[in-house]
Amino acid sequence: SVTPDKLSNTAVTAGSYDLATITVDAQGRITAASAGVAGSASMQPTFGRTNGSGNYTAQTNANSIVAYLSGGGGGGGGSWTQNSGGGAGGQGGAGYKFIDVSHPYTQTYSIGNGGTGGGQFTGGGAGNASNFGSIMQANGGNGGNASVSPSPGSAGNVTGALYDLGNLAYPNTTGTRPSLFGFGQGGGGGGANAGGQEGWFFVYENIGE
Repeated sequence: SVTPDKLSNTAVTAGSYDLATITVDAQGRITAASAGVAGSASMQPTFGRTNGSGNYTAQTNANSIVAYLSGGGGGGGGSWTQNSGGGAGGQGGAGYKFIDVSHPYTQTYSIGNGGTGGGQFTGGGAGNASNFGSIMQANGGNGGNASVSPSPGSAGNVTGALYDLGNLAYPNTTGTRPSLFGFGQGGGGGGANAGGQEGWFFVYENIGE
């Protein structure tokens, strides 16, 4: 029989290899071995708010998250005459960021309200900013003006985000810009009730199979 002292050593280091990749030669000897890496878990939505403030705590089996944040939309400007509506409110700033977390992981959040709509001859109010701890801030959109030649309010910006979602929004038929998840959109111009929508905060965690 072939005893261990009769076998030639290979370049493989003795030991155990998790999720191993191995190479075997024609004599059945393992000539190479390396440990593998487990596949990453898929992202799943776990937390969402469209108003208020509070604390977000990551689930203990998550080690990375994607946080999405939007400020409140600006209010629409009031009418100038019976035949002219005010300018549309600007969309709240929006963005998202990948974050590696260690536990316990808790951050505060606050959701900005939409700006008020303007009465006759009055511009709309600006939307309020949303915050995710000190990590991200999404500023509210500006209000539309009230004028013979009305113009829309400018969109808010976002600071601290890895990606700014502002360039993903396109005008719709009312002149406002739809936003992700339907929140953070600027109010339409034309009346005192055309307030901007509230902002939003959503989190995805890598807890899926």
